[in-house]
Amino acid sequence: MYKKLISLFAFFLLACGVAIAAEPTYESWTDKSQYAARQGTAVRVLKRVRYVSRDANSTSLVSGDAASYSVISDDGVSITRPNVSADGAFAGIIVTTIQTADSDSVVAQDDAGERNWGYMIVHGPASANMTAGGGNGCGTGDIFITSVDESNVTTLQFTAAGTAATVAHVNTAVRGKGGFFMDACDGTATVIDVFVEKE
Repeated sequence: MYKKLISLFAFFLLACGVAIAAEPTYESWTDKSQYAARQGTAVRVLKRVRYVSRDANSTSLVSGDAASYSVISDDGVSITRPNVSADGAFAGIIVTTIQTADSDSVVAQDDAGERNWGYMIVHGPASANMTAGGGNGCGTGDIFITSVDESNVTTLQFTAAGTAATVAHVNTAVRGKGGFFMDACDGTATVIDVFVEKE
């Protein structure tokens, strides 16, 4: 009797076009996709952060800018503009405009409720800013790192084609990897799709 009911139920599901995904058998796990609006929508993990610049003449951080954690504030929520290659303090890609601070704050708590807070993506697809031609010929799947061009991304550059990676190259890749390029660089684009992996 039970076999007939199970067979009938399975037939009903197939006839209605309902698909049931197999569930993992791990004892404990977190399903990030539960927060997606619908199946097939990418999951993005965002983090609220504080821009440390108190320079009224400095430009705001804008969507697509790379950000690094401030090692001066050293609090895990304060960020700054990276301007070194493969910054090991890379934090994420900005997704909202974040203005400079309008006070002489020193710590994040001093800025509670102020204008210098916004969001960055720490995991998932994003559009990142880069200098035209500054991607070092990146290919799909290549890692991205911060660039010497402020708040931009790029990829590793070797001195000559076919040159074996040195220990310094490997250290740079491990220290500075922010994620990977989802598209190849074409030499003219100033915005490129990346997948951020900093959660």
